[in-house]
Amino acid sequence: MHTVEDPQWVEAMDKEVRALNKVKTWDLVLHSPHKKAINCRWIYKVKYNSNATVNNDKPQLVAK
Repeated sequence: MHTVEDPQWVEAMDKEVRALNKVKTWDLVLHSPHKKAINCRWIYKVKYNSNATVNNDKPQLVAK
């Protein structure tokens, strides 16, 4: 069982954030006190091969 602190997950999350930054998915801006910020969270999935071996760890950063 993987945990969030597992180096495999940390590496996979880092890779996902780099990919999102590369395609310019978002802009980091100052938060206005009159507007509500969008929260986000990580969804963790493990992809398997047909023989039940782990193919890769797939974290996704999603807006709530």
